[in-house]
Amino acid sequence: MLKKVEKELVSTKELIESIFTNNADAISVSNLNQKIIKVNPAFQRLHGYNDGDMITNLMNVYPEDNKAEAEKMISKVMRGEGVVDFETIRKRKDGSLIDVSITYSPIKDHEGNITAMLAITRDIQDRKKTDELLLRSEKLSAIGQLSAAVAHEVRNPLTTSLQEPNQ
Repeated sequence: MLKKVEKELVSTKELIESIFTNNADAISVSNLNQKIIKVNPAFQRLHGYNDGDMITNLMNVYPEDNKAEAEKMISKVMRGEGVVDFETIRKRKDGSLIDVSITYSPIKDHEGNITAMLAITRDIQDRKKTDELLLRSEKLSAIGQLSAAVAHEVRNPLTTSLQEPNQ
């Protein structure tokens, strides 16, 4: 029986490690003091770090003007609340900013005490660009429809007045 349980634990651990490592979204785990415990390769790629220069504090990925937002999100998680698909901006190693959607979740021990925080970050820059292009396209379409209506109204009285003498 003990061998079976041990085998299941090893199998579960391998599955969780595989999901963590191979996930396309950036994942970070930090303790209650915002010290980063673990990140996956997608986190490193998104933020521009590698194993040799990885940051140790979660606050390093927040732009200076987003520090208050960070404290608000962290306090929600510490109260046991999750934050789902929160759209914001994060900072890369080179200082450039990136549009992201983040889900924060508390990590609890077997007694239900919050011991850490999980953050899953998704790069949404391409989606934002697509949304912007779609909005621009809709605006141009509306302008085109308005132009056609104005042109029709301008031509319509001229056509009527030109046809009257022929009657």
